Amino acid sequence: MTSAPEMAGLFYSFVGGLLVGLLFFQGLKMTVDRLGVARRPGTLVLLSMLLRFGLAMTALYLLARTADAWQLLAAVAGFTAARALVARTLQQRRLPAAGKAGPGNGRTPT
Repeated sequence: MTSAPEMAGLFYSFVGGLLVGLLFFQGLKMTVDRLGVARRPGTLVLLSMLLRFGLAMTALYLLARTADAWQLLAAVAGFTAARALVARTLQQRRLPAAGKAGPGNGRTPT
């Protein structure tokens, strides 16, 4: 049976992974949004990647040094959940409203 402090550690690890993941994927979204207007898109992509990977790897490294394998796994699960959350949010923003005619929604204009 898992004790309350162990469950709290798993919860905090999951939430920490979720927060790091949200920062990572929101940073990716911001980078992609700015590519069209960037004077040096290659530099933007490189710096963004280094910053995002640096943040994620530092957080996971610090967790790996202080936590057990289950807490590290919970943090990775939180990071993955953040990816799904950001992807779903972006997908909902891009879909046309239900019932309105438009490209890609399977309805023809009347």
